[in-house]
Amino acid sequence: MRLGYVTTLAAAMGLLALFAVACSSEDPTATPVPTVAPTQTPVPTNTAVPEAAAVLPSSGLEEPEQEWTTRTESEELRLILATPDLAPGTRRFAMVLTDGSGIVAFPVFQVSSYRYPDGSDAVSGREGPVEMALARYFEFPYGTRGIHVTELTFDEDGMWGVEASVPQPDGSVATIEVLMEVHEETMSVDLGEVPPLAASRTLADVEDVSDLTTGSQRDESLYQVSLGDAIQNGKPTVVVFASPAFCTNAVCGPQVEVLSNLSATYGDAADFVHVDLFTNPKEIQGDLTRAMKTPLLEEWGLVSQEWTFVMDRDGVVVGRFENFVPQLELEPSLESVLAAAEVKEPGESMMEAGEVNEFDVSISTTWHDLFDQFEDSEQSCIRDGFSEEELETILARQVLSEEESVGWQETFIDCVDPATARAVWLGNMLASMEGLSEGGEDCIRELVAGADVKAVIAGEQPDASPEEVAVTGVFYGGLFTCGLLGMVEQMGDLEGDEACLADVLTTVDPATIYAGSREDASPRDAAKFETFMLSMFQCVPGLLEFAFDEAAGAPMPTQ
Repeated sequence: MRLGYVTTLAAAMGLLALFAVACSSEDPTATPVPTVAPTQTPVPTNTAVPEAAAVLPSSGLEEPEQEWTTRTESEELRLILATPDLAPGTRRFAMVLTDGSGIVAFPVFQVSSYRYPDGSDAVSGREGPVEMALARYFEFPYGTRGIHVTELTFDEDGMWGVEASVPQPDGSVATIEVLMEVHEETMSVDLGEVPPLAASRTLADVEDVSDLTTGSQRDESLYQVSLGDAIQNGKPTVVVFASPAFCTNAVCGPQVEVLSNLSATYGDAADFVHVDLFTNPKEIQGDLTRAMKTPLLEEWGLVSQEWTFVMDRDGVVVGRFENFVPQLELEPSLESVLAAAEVKEPGESMMEAGEVNEFDVSISTTWHDLFDQFEDSEQSCIRDGFSEEELETILARQVLSEEESVGWQETFIDCVDPATARAVWLGNMLASMEGLSEGGEDCIRELVAGADVKAVIAGEQPDASPEEVAVTGVFYGGLFTCGLLGMVEQMGDLEGDEACLADVLTTVDPATIYAGSREDASPRDAAKFETFMLSMFQCVPGLLEFAFDEAAGAPMPTQ
């Protein structure tokens, strides 16, 4: 029952395994995550429309003139901007990077944003970095391509640059900067807006589903409700604007297939709508000169070849994704609008509340010391469960010992009053989490006060039912949140990042954190956990280095 400070957070730091590849030098992807200093010398100017832009074919959508350029000293590194429709605010920023070997699939790298206040693209005139963030790699279905995604805040319109620092096989870091215009307003429907209520066609309007999509995989569930009706019917909505047969560029992917997967998973909980870019799929037959664009594109202000929007129950846009968005990136946006409106405070218990007083535990405390404080009836019950020799061996152990307690702690918990069990647990936690901040300690107290210790332990067993595992997930997820809260507080001055942290911590689902941190986590749960951890690192960049120091006992690797 020992829960050390580092041990408690060890599972939660599972994301750090992402960076453990730094220990190997043979694999081209096994490169340490770089720490790029804000004062890094700018790369020389070598501005040109990227060669990668040549892969963008005509889609019949009359795409605007390319508004972004790149510069780099690398002869092979190329960047394709997937999200050019930018305006001031916090924005999804996505890009595809390639080099001589193909798609750059490094799991995570650093990006830095810069202002160009005079409108010039001269490096000498840039200001910053304004912000530094981590871009995470998402693989496309079938594993053939991928995209790096982060969030950046642009505080004003005008010329901006975003520089990616990409680790190389030889341990160096190659940089490439994309320069683009941040407009006063977005061209498309924006976050926080209710989009136009114009109708899209459904199966009721046509003879066959092939009249509604250019794609060969035709999921009729995506054409049951008109988009205008979906926005107004009080259910969350996910809409994809895409033409599957003409998705051929580097930032376009099987978006309708992703939408179909979500529809199959969530069913009637939300409306899932596909709107093809063209109104006459049958007539086109591969010849875009025959294509007639759907009027909704103009009404929504859409130019790029793929768009995905998530609307809440009031029809307000809460998720806005230009070009391809992988399911692991899109799904949290949908789940956020499906979740209950009530948010949970860090460490808030989802079990019945109660009061708890901890036993006094120190490094020298043995189980005999605690046993002597149990009620006579509790002691008698425990004695009945073991031979005298077995019990003496157990009671001689130190409470904070690393020895496994499986095989006997269940008997202890079965015999003692629930309040006694909570007191033992709380004493263990507070003693083992040496140096925990006052806020983290208060968080732990509140969490344990509502815990059903017996139920939590039952959920740890190999034969635990899904319901028991869920209870355990709530507890350990809350424990993680408390420990992380304490870690953040120990870092001292967060320089205005408190709001960002509060937003992440108060909207987290503790059970999801626990599920994603387990060794047997499903890919979906593991991805959600990694996304949460990256959100924490985005809020407080120094948290990544702090996590290495605390969890790994060594400084974070640098270039």
